[in-house]
Amino acid sequence: MIGMTGEVIECKEGSYLIHCHGETWNATSKSSLKVGQKVQVIELCGLVLDVEPIKE
Repeated sequence: MIGMTGEVIECKEGSYLIHCHGETWNATSKSSLKVGQKVQVIELCGLVLDVEPIKE
């Protein structure tokens, strides 16, 4: 999963839902993200992805 890209589909209090690899994942990020933003997976912690925004 590390290095894969996805898209933010929902923003919740301090966490996100990401569509990645055909599935919906819970995610966290050090950056502030918004719905529709493209992200890249940098770490997998159990069933939670740590992502960072892709610079466009």
